[in-house]
Amino acid sequence: SEQVLCFPCGRWLDAHMEDGVTKRALALGKLPDPAKYEITVHTSEDQQNTIQSEGHLVMTLHGSSSSKGPCPLISPATPLQLTRAGMLTFQLDALVALGSLSEIEIGGSQAFKESWHLSHVTARLDSESTSVVFPCQRLLDIDGRKMFSLYPGELKLKQKYRLQFHTSDVERGALQGEASVELRGAKGSTGRVQASSLSGQVGEGKIAEFTLET
Repeated sequence: SEQVLCFPCGRWLDAHMEDGVTKRALALGKLPDPAKYEITVHTSEDQQNTIQSEGHLVMTLHGSSSSKGPCPLISPATPLQLTRAGMLTFQLDALVALGSLSEIEIGGSQAFKESWHLSHVTARLDSESTSVVFPCQRLLDIDGRKMFSLYPGELKLKQKYRLQFHTSDVERGALQGEASVELRGAKGSTGRVQASSLSGQVGEGKIAEFTLET
């Protein structure tokens, strides 16, 4: 009977990809089960409007032993929708596990031309319980061509402080003119922030609230 031999690789043969090697020695073996990665893209609260696109996101995963991509991240919903403080989960399959994830590149297809605000991306191998976090916290102007590199790190989420202003119930106790506030702590200061929502709008004997993000 005909015998079929398998020589697994799962590596790039390209001078411009991964380690730049174009020839590899392959050992006889069995084709491993595909490594499945769960990719979750988190938009930030700075994303003002819902973005709809007929295009799709594109990602490359880089690990200590191999890379995968660029691969399209196909959304189950069509068109692709990116909402404020939202999240989208995708699955990316690799021939073999990539090792310790060290970098991801994220961008868009030629049909994806919108700018959007990315909070962070998480990537988790299906057989593992913990995810690797890739912080971003910036506006991505993809324009169908650009790829942005993200690296593992600690996600620094914005802190919100809710402040209450109490005016006195006395004559001329109302808040007049422009209002500003500065919070100081052991680790630094917010700097002076204009509380525009309060300026000239708080009467005598009233309570007003203001939210400050750092």
